[in-house]
Amino acid sequence: MDAGTTALLGAAVGSLATLGAAVVTGRVAAHAQFAQGRRQHRRDAYANYLAAVYDRDVALDAVRGHAAGGPPGPAGGRREDGAVPEPGP
Repeated sequence: MDAGTTALLGAAVGSLATLGAAVVTGRVAAHAQFAQGRRQHRRDAYANYLAAVYDRDVALDAVRGHAAGGPPGPAGGRREDGAVPEPGP
């Protein structure tokens, strides 16, 4: 083999290696992006579920407070910290 053929063969091998690395990198990036989207979807679903549970708890506290003779309101007679105040004299 002469020097020109060797240089041409080396350039071809280098080009193929670069192309292969680009394909692998693209596939890895696409997989990571897909996984991130799945995690975000799951995170949003959990956040919506927890918000619904919190709203239900607030509503139940209001019903319990009203049924126990406490002042009506969104907290059902509870303080900001969630504690039920002691009855006054």
